Amino acid sequence: MRQQEEKINSQTSLFILLCYCFRFSNHQQESILSVVAADGSRVFAAAYDEWGQQRVTLREVVVTAKKRNPPMQKLMLTNDTPSPPLTLTGDALGVFGLGNTALNSLGESLKYNAGNSTYGNGKFYFHNKTERGFYGNQHVQTTRLTVVGAKIIKATGNIGKAISGIQIGIGIYKDIQTYQSQGYTNYYNTVRATGEWAGSFLGSQIGLNVGSLIGTELGSLFGPGGTIVGTIICGAACGFCGAYYGGQTAGLAVDYLYGK
Repeated sequence: MRQQEEKINSQTSLFILLCYCFRFSNHQQESILSVVAADGSRVFAAAYDEWGQQRVTLREVVVTAKKRNPPMQKLMLTNDTPSPPLTLTGDALGVFGLGNTALNSLGESLKYNAGNSTYGNGKFYFHNKTERGFYGNQHVQTTRLTVVGAKIIKATGNIGKAISGIQIGIGIYKDIQTYQSQGYTNYYNTVRATGEWAGSFLGSQIGLNVGSLIGTELGSLFGPGGTIVGTIICGAACGFCGAYYGGQTAGLAVDYLYGK
């Protein structure tokens, strides 16, 4: 059978499908050669008899390949590493402890810096320790700010002790686990938890005193009432900062001693 050459554009990167269709007519075998391009290129087809003689040239054909779009896949966003749950023995305990420390600092500042100041009927009546405060009358009922501070300290003090006890207990538990698994412990976790508690307590007292001095100087610029307000605010703020950074500093000091 005669060879027929077909030119196909090299830039189309096609594959060629050769289809041979045979049929019998009047006891003579005829063959039809079709060259089809998958991208729709125009090609010819011709029919040959059994001796290789071309019988007929068929008209041009255009073949278009239909692409089947792959099914859309759902995009699933997954996190291979799940976030650890927030537990009372983890971050939540620390956050709760910071909130309790802030309230405790405010209570201490009110108790020790409010003087004879009172609150009642939606107003504050600021008086220092050397002045007689306004304690209400038949129309106004007041409450001393020092009493409010004492109540706050009573509540936050008990909560703070419980939190510190839990944190120290966690440290002891970790050291026991280390001993059981390795046969030895240097009590690092216990010492660190205890050091953080002691540093926080000492820092809060230092911060309260320093803040009170700063508040007194700043508040004096606004008169006697400004002195009381400045002392309360600065005492509470510095007391909180002292408690926080005191605990952090103590923890870092323990890390340094243990070579962590």
